[in-house]
Parts: sequence; C-alpha cells; structure tokens
Amino acid sequence: MATLNDYETVKKHNQTFVLVPESEFLELQEFKNRIPNDDTIPHEVAMMYAEDGYTTMKAWRIYLRKTQEEIAKEMGILQPSYQRIENGTNKPQTKTLEKAAKALGVSLKQLTLDD
Repeated sequence: MATLNDYETVKKHNQTFVLVPESEFLELQEFKNRIPNDDTIPHEVAMMYAEDGYTTMKAWRIYLRKTQEEIAKEMGILQPSYQRIENGTNKPQTKTLEKAAKALGVSLKQLTLDD
C-alpha cells in the first residue's frame, strides 16, 4: 500500500480531517477496493498460498502491498515477532490472529481460510 507522504490535518466542528493530494487519495481508494467484502479470497492470494507455499498471512500482506514492519506496528509487536508468525515458525493464538486480520484489513475467516 502507498504510504501517505504529503498530508495535513484540519480541525473543524470538533472533528479532525486529513487532507491528502488527490493522487494519493485515488491510490488509497484503489487499495481499499482490493479487499473483498464477502469473505472471499482473491485469486492472487489463493495462488500464493496454494502454488507458492506462502502462509495466508504472507500472501495477504504481499497482495495488499504492505511491509512486515507496517503490519507489526499496527499489531503492536516488533517486526521480527511478526516475521516468525507470518513464516509459521510461531503458532499464533486466536487473539494474535485477530490483530493480524485487523491490521491487514481482512476478516479472520479470510486470513485463516476457516469455514
């Protein structure tokens, strides 16, 4: 995902608004549309999982164009810890998987492939 490089915040009527250049806004909109709303898995994620042997967490992260550092920061953990979870070295608890799903912007069902 693109990182916001140029933005400013404006407070108005007890709310904070973020102003971004139109090009960055459009890129964020495109990113938002990459995640299905119905718990389905995009073809690209499924192929990385099935053919390339990636964990679903790694496949989603790559598909969403995020770094391990970005996801780890959103989860409140260090990047090396995230890397061990993503690579399958550590088996995460459900709470950790929920944090990862939230950080990736996907459902727990999409992340774990559970029915």
